[in-house]
Amino acid sequence: MKVINHLPALVAELEEKIGKKVRQQDIADGAGITQTTLSRYINTYSDSARFDVEFKLCQFFTKELGRPINRGDLFSFDLGELEAS
Repeated sequence: MKVINHLPALVAELEEKIGKKVRQQDIADGAGITQTTLSRYINTYSDSARFDVEFKLCQFFTKELGRPINRGDLFSFDLGELEAS
């Protein structure tokens, strides 16, 4: 099963909305997490995901994008491998 990371697309959507580049540090500060944690989620999502971090990211992007963002908007799963079995 492959994890599909949608965080880079959410960052790009935010940048388009505000018309400028967004630093990871600004997102991390706004979400109340460390930049290191955010970077790990954006670049190398792992099995050690924490619900509290995902909740904070959902809150941040909901506020900044002006639309509801839920956990499935951050990450999803490619179940294609399971269907082929």
